[in-house]
Amino acid sequence: VFPFGDPERAVENFSGSYALGEGDAAGLDSILPMFAAIGAETMRFNPTDKRRYHAATIAASNFLNVLDDLALGLAESAGLAPDKALKVIVSLQRAGLLGIERAGPMRALTGPIERGDRGVCERLSRTSGVAGNPLFMALARAAVDLAERKHGLPAGNTSNPLRAMFDESASTGAGGTDGGV
Repeated sequence: VFPFGDPERAVENFSGSYALGEGDAAGLDSILPMFAAIGAETMRFNPTDKRRYHAATIAASNFLNVLDDLALGLAESAGLAPDKALKVIVSLQRAGLLGIERAGPMRALTGPIERGDRGVCERLSRTSGVAGNPLFMALARAAVDLAERKHGLPAGNTSNPLRAMFDESASTGAGGTDGGV
């Protein structure tokens, strides 16, 4: 379970990754030690639905790239140089991933959606580049769900005003020119 987009870098960073094996026990007895010898943590598992496992790895890996593309586009449109934007976003993600590793995604969630900050969320939902952006709006609604669960509320509460703010059909105006959130 490792991204191999750049084979040279993959070889450098492979140690500490995970090799999950499922299937023939004798085959796994042969191959898993090879992965361990090159630094992978190995484990066996019996997937109840291999497609869901595959979807999980796609969501964790490929969707991070999609999320970064969204974040970089927004940061660059706000005036941050592309090289600086990438450094800022990756630094923020590293800190966020440490929080997720320690506490899980729900407990590590922070920010204006988690706090229920209506003013900030309303301005964000009307900001040019955000308003009507289906990916941002879908992720914001998912963050609303996660925040509701974090605070012991039933996810999907249609009376939550933040959900309506991030309804892509309701968020078509542009935000203020000062960029204040």
